[in-house]
Amino acid sequence: MVLSTELQDDLLRMLFLCADPDIPYDSQLALALKTLEGELEHER
Repeated sequence: MVLSTELQDDLLRMLFLCADPDIPYDSQLALALKTLEGELEHER
């Protein structure tokens, strides 16, 4: 059983990875949006 807080923690970890300063800003934004989009699709 997966707790909702675990899913939120995983999403937060993925978003922190998107903010890596070695990744260009445009790519960070695209990666973050794709991550959020995937999470929204997963919840449907």
